[in-house]
Amino acid sequence: MKQYERQMRQKVDRGHRGCSSPMDWLRALDLAGKTAHAKSVPQALFKAPNDQLARFLGCYFACDGHVAEQPGPTAEFYSVSLRLLHDVKALLLRFGIVAFLRLKRGRYKGQPHLSWRLTVRGPFLAIFADAIPIPGVKGERLARGLGQQRSTN
Repeated sequence: MKQYERQMRQKVDRGHRGCSSPMDWLRALDLAGKTAHAKSVPQALFKAPNDQLARFLGCYFACDGHVAEQPGPTAEFYSVSLRLLHDVKALLLRFGIVAFLRLKRGRYKGQPHLSWRLTVRGPFLAIFADAIPIPGVKGERLARGLGQQRSTN
């Protein structure tokens, strides 16, 4: 077990810069390739420094998050894994970000489907955008949504 913890710590310490893409880093942390129901945050991340934790959350959001720009900007994580979203919610609190977790009822492949939604909005969204570097299109969309919100306030 100690060897596994050491290997996970090295993967966390290396961060996504040691991988060719954020998705490769998530694969290195054993998060990719698992069924959605089985995913949770690797325990090593709970002990990681905030800069590494922020990179993880940003990469995870870039892969599985959603930015809604209307009616007001929100950042949302969706998952069927309640444990994963509870873990993410706890990690966001380290940055002073309060997120709201609730059940999401929908349809998947024509069948009723239950999943979970973790939402960051209001004043916590600005903290999220400032503290969590989100690569790619979703980071740009979040910045654009916040820019519009800030210009109307």
